[in-house]
Amino acid sequence: MLCGYWFLTHCNLTKFHSLRESGYHVLFRSAIAGLGFFVLSHLAVQTVELVFPANRIFPAWRELIPIEYSVTLTFTVFFAVVSPVFFNYFYDEIDTAREVAEKNGDFIELLIKQSIDEDLLVELSLHSGKSYVGYAINSRLATQSKVDVELVPIASGYRKKETLELDITTDYSSVIEIFDDMDATDFRIAIPMSQIVSARLFDKEVYAHFQKVKSSANVST
Repeated sequence: MLCGYWFLTHCNLTKFHSLRESGYHVLFRSAIAGLGFFVLSHLAVQTVELVFPANRIFPAWRELIPIEYSVTLTFTVFFAVVSPVFFNYFYDEIDTAREVAEKNGDFIELLIKQSIDEDLLVELSLHSGKSYVGYAINSRLATQSKVDVELVPIASGYRKKETLELDITTDYSSVIEIFDDMDATDFRIAIPMSQIVSARLFDKEVYAHFQKVKSSANVST
């Protein structure tokens, strides 16, 4: 079971699924994977002894460790440790995590990950109605629990209840620039993923354009 758990949590092909599953599911899958490794190891040992009947290694190992199936258990541990290395060569960690997130419909996580990879601004709207615009600086893509998101804010505001229009009320960028002896990450805030209602990439020029159009419309009215 421990060997199965090691494989499930270290192989890129399975670990992101395991992170999202409940404890009972992980336990069950670990038992199945461990049993599979045990059967594979037993067949490998039987094959070696059949092909090389005169070998002295296995008998010596059994004398050294007088435990039933000691050779098979050793091979089980070996296969469980080596298998993730083999599979991870063909399955990239980030690509696999992204596929799992897409299958589970975790598009907020995917968008935050994109904003980090491409160094783009992101707007996070919360249940409280508050909205933050800034640079996300971490991503726990495809994990079980909804962890916090760290954000270096450049602005904040709220979504109007009637129109859901973004109204920026505070500009942090000018304040951050004043403290030029500090790193921008010193101003970061942590937001629980469970509090995020929506997320979208944010473009300053597009937002300024809409504000200009809105002002012109109000003047005309």
